Amino acid sequence: VHDLRGMSPPGLPKGEYRRAPHEGSPMRPPGRPKGEYRSAPHEGSPMSAAAHFVIDIVVPVYNAPDDLRACVESVLAHLRPDVRVALIDDASPDPRIAEIFEELERRAHPQVVLLRNERNLGFTGTANRGMQLSRADVVLLNSDTIVTAGWLDAIMHCAATDPRNGTITPFSNN
Repeated sequence: VHDLRGMSPPGLPKGEYRRAPHEGSPMRPPGRPKGEYRSAPHEGSPMSAAAHFVIDIVVPVYNAPDDLRACVESVLAHLRPDVRVALIDDASPDPRIAEIFEELERRAHPQVVLLRNERNLGFTGTANRGMQLSRADVVLLNSDTIVTAGWLDAIMHCAATDPRNGTITPFSNN
């Protein structure tokens, strides 16, 4: 875990974070394989050059469209400008998941990345895929999570209290 009080990720000068993904970066590969959703920003259109992502929220998705919709709406309602959200459909057979992803793609939210596994990898495989694509600190959310105001600030504060922290697991109200 990086000390979020001013340390930069490895390989970057102090106080700098990497820029938003660009064409060819791991979170925004060139082209898109069959069955792969586009990143919310349309391919070829750059994300804001001023955007700096210090956290990637990775949400593995498998079915449960009502839960997913509630999760996404809560995350977007409390989204910080320095955070990117990666939703990864784990080859859900429920067609309503594809509909939700298509709705999100039409919204073209600059901080949302939409991906789809060609075959089901399971929760762990999908979570690992999302974490491997990130070059920032990662928050892994279940797709039935509903977040509230200040949720991420509390996690970031906890992470910043000790550079030896490798993982933070909040208590749930459910």
